[in-house]
Formats: sequence, structure tokens, C-alpha cells
Amino acid sequence: MKENREFQKSVLDLEKQERNLQNDLGKCEKRVKQLNGDIKKLQDEKSELMTAQKKDSNTKLQDSQQKNEALEQDKDTLTKDLSATKFTLGNCKNKNMDHEVRSLELLQEIEGLKKELKAC
Repeated sequence: MKENREFQKSVLDLEKQERNLQNDLGKCEKRVKQLNGDIKKLQDEKSELMTAQKKDSNTKLQDSQQKNEALEQDKDTLTKDLSATKFTLGNCKNKNMDHEVRSLELLQEIEGLKKELKAC
């Protein structure tokens, strides 16, 4: 009989341990679910941040490309203006040279006329 009571007590102790372990298991499963939820939230936040960062990078890239295009257009315009100015300057120099040549011709003609006058 004593053995029977000890056996029953052992069974009760084991059943109590089983309930405690089941309880602990339930708590662990609940904690795992909570951690999985936290992980999912963090993954979603990371994804949102990556998307926002990508959009920001794309926006900055587009802005940079637009600025580069504007600078290229300005460069092209300035290059064309410089070329036109050089051409105009060349024309002015040619006209100025023509005037200088004509002035020298006139001076030579005047000198010739002065000599003729002195000869008379």
C-alpha cells in the first residue's frame, strides 16, 4: 500500500510537472509568436525605409541629371556664342585691316601728290 501511495504521489508529481511544462511551453510559443510579429514589423519598416531611400536616391539622381543637362545646354550655348563672337571679331579685324590698307594707300597717294606739287 505504501508503494501504491508513493507511486500515486510520483504520478501526481509527474502530472504536475507535465502541467508546468505545458504552461511553460504555452508561454514560449506565445513569446515566439510575439517575436515573429516583431520581426515582421521590423522587416516591413526596413522595406519601407529602403523604398523611401531608393525614391530619394532616384529623385537626387534625376535632379543631378537635370542639372547636368542644363549645364551641358549652357555650355553649348556659350560655345556657340563664343564661336559667333570670334567670327564677328575676325570680320571686324578684316574690316579694320581693309581700312588700314586703304589709309596707307591714301597716305601714299597724298605723298605722291605732295611730290607732284613740289615739282610744279
